[in-house]
Amino acid sequence: MKKQLTDFYCLYKEGLIFRDLKPVYWSPSSRTALAEAELEYNKNHKSIAIITKMEIKYFTITGNFNKEKIYALIWTTTPWTLPCNQAISCKANISYSLVRSSSNNELYVIASKLLEDISQKLNITLEVIRNFLGHELIGSKYYHPLFEDYLLPIVLSDYVSDDKGTGLVHIAPAHGPEDFVVALKYKLPVKSFVNKLGCYTENVGSDLNGHFVLGTGQEIVLKKLENKILHCEEYIHSYPYDWRTKKPVILRASHQWFINTDKIKDKAIELLEDVKIYPKSNNETHKKTLISQLKKRPYWCISRQRVWGVPIPVFYEKSTEKALVDESIINHLCDLIDKNKGFDFWWQLPVKDLIPSSIIEKLGIMEENISKGQDILDIWFDSGISWSTVLDDKIADLYLEGVDQFTGWFQSSLITSVALRNRSPYKSLYVHGFAVDENKQKMSKSLGNVIYPDDIVKGSKKRKAYGIDVLRWWVVCHASRENVVEVSDSTLQACTDEVQKIRSVLRYAVSILNDFSENEKIEKNSLQIIDKYLLHLLWKYGISTQQMYENYHFSKIGIDTVNFLTNSVSSLYYPAIKDRLYCEFENNPSRRAAQFVLLEIFNVVTRNVAPMVPHLAEELYDSLSVKKEDSIFKTCHTINNNWNNDTLNDFVEKVLLSVKKDLHKSVGANVAPYKIWLTLTEDFYKIISNMQPDAHKMKSELCDFFQISDIEVDVENLSGKNYIFKFEKSSLFVCDRCRRFSADKEYELCNRCSSVVGKIHKESLIN
Repeated sequence: MKKQLTDFYCLYKEGLIFRDLKPVYWSPSSRTALAEAELEYNKNHKSIAIITKMEIKYFTITGNFNKEKIYALIWTTTPWTLPCNQAISCKANISYSLVRSSSNNELYVIASKLLEDISQKLNITLEVIRNFLGHELIGSKYYHPLFEDYLLPIVLSDYVSDDKGTGLVHIAPAHGPEDFVVALKYKLPVKSFVNKLGCYTENVGSDLNGHFVLGTGQEIVLKKLENKILHCEEYIHSYPYDWRTKKPVILRASHQWFINTDKIKDKAIELLEDVKIYPKSNNETHKKTLISQLKKRPYWCISRQRVWGVPIPVFYEKSTEKALVDESIINHLCDLIDKNKGFDFWWQLPVKDLIPSSIIEKLGIMEENISKGQDILDIWFDSGISWSTVLDDKIADLYLEGVDQFTGWFQSSLITSVALRNRSPYKSLYVHGFAVDENKQKMSKSLGNVIYPDDIVKGSKKRKAYGIDVLRWWVVCHASRENVVEVSDSTLQACTDEVQKIRSVLRYAVSILNDFSENEKIEKNSLQIIDKYLLHLLWKYGISTQQMYENYHFSKIGIDTVNFLTNSVSSLYYPAIKDRLYCEFENNPSRRAAQFVLLEIFNVVTRNVAPMVPHLAEELYDSLSVKKEDSIFKTCHTINNNWNNDTLNDFVEKVLLSVKKDLHKSVGANVAPYKIWLTLTEDFYKIISNMQPDAHKMKSELCDFFQISDIEVDVENLSGKNYIFKFEKSSLFVCDRCRRFSADKEYELCNRCSSVVGKIHKESLIN
């Protein structure tokens, strides 16, 4: 709180905070001003739109019509503002027409482009008498629509358009930001006849006094204007509502405190160029959105009319309403906080305790002529200044919030940081999505469609328990990717399946490593082609995942992890190594090589998913026999860059995987009973010869890779092809141990299995 008070004074001292009478969003239901970030827009709000006529007394366009009454036609969706009308605005270069109505012979001034539209709405024919440009109307005057003793001017404004309405706009300076700017330019009075309750004051007349402007007050205005209204309709459009009370707001002029964003915008936009926004897929879109909002942002109203919050540390001279802001006052208030006067000291202590006599003497004002302010600081100022307390002079690496915070915390933090220290408060922003139900409806208690995280984790009457890791996985794979994120049982079940896939694939690796030691020395030549290929894929996956973590691309980590484990490990590698793992001697170098690769897969993948599914990672690590710590989060593992092998990758994918795919197309999924003859070009034959040193062999790397019983390899100059192959069913029998078609006789073991079993039997007899 002390920091906020001192920061307020610093901004005031620099001329960035000021007090003024301006139109601001005002909530009659909350009785306070609101900032843009405190608004919600109701797309189906119903307003009353009218076309009304205002009689022109002095018309600058000459002609033989000057003795007739001429009216300016005005279209507005806020008839309640008409009592506060101070001018009619047109645009200098828009073409306007003086037209005659077929229904009553009256003369109207409207934008030429809108003649047809207005003619249809009024169901009349409009005869054009004269065309002219907007600037020719300057000097014309008209009667106030309700108070006909008042003559008011027609003025120019750039914001007027001829896209809809009539091309003429009624100006109520107290109830619109553009209207207020026009009033400043032409020195029009800023009259507000609406109080903090949203009701008309007595200044507008006894018949309107006390009536709510969006209710009976507007009805009375329409009744008073009934002879001047040419068209009235219900108009459905997007309209601002108070985010707390869910009721419509109005624009109303009142004395408020503002931050002069015009002095800050350009620097803030410049600094945004170096800010990274994640996920990167939305970086440019989000950055353009934030810049666009900054460019069009009006002065930031930071005062609120409430009694809970951080007080605006300002006193007022009663006789003049002059604001009293002084550094010595701020220092004294901070001292009161230090003396444990509590955060409510502003409301509880009298003025004499809030301003010591020495300061009052310095100000030269009598104590009884001083009142303390009753406004508090906007909550977006509270949160926007949080960097000042948390970071001191540092810059945050990351701000994390939802997409709605481009008008809230992201923006208020940037504005205050640029204002106070001329730098961005953050290096990067991470924008998450918002949860909706399975029908993509916003969750609401009234709709009964709220899904609570606790119900997902622990279960409820309507929903089974998914566990914390599934919820975290949903956040990683879904909530970090889209702006609108579906929460449904089907989505959660898909997440469950993915987490279970990770568990089952890595659990298999754990089960195979029970007799393996990290100290086991694996010779490079013990690694088969499939081992090296898998290590290459693991290297790619590991490096890619590191980069994705650095770029906060969490959803891609989840997708890539499941794809890697499903396609590369479970579908390709596991079937290719099972013969080595189960059928070879325990200490066979090729078996140990496969175990080494499994341990590397476990080390890389488990650590990669640990931040996302920590309970699963700990469960898997706890089951691992080859571990040095009691928690995976106390360990680290470095990916070996020597695993990267693009040449090997090309060979495996262009030849081996291609042959395997064609083989399955030809004979189906079960290729075990088949023998194939594979003919390769000389380049590929040199590589593949390492997998099968003998041209004809029933037990080789190639047999393991293709999951077949027998293969013969030959070399030939093939025109335009890398390989050709043919196949036939093997004449051998299934070995009861390894399940390969490699036994010479039925119900017997193959030569390899006979040798292994014999050795195991012999060792058991010795032991």
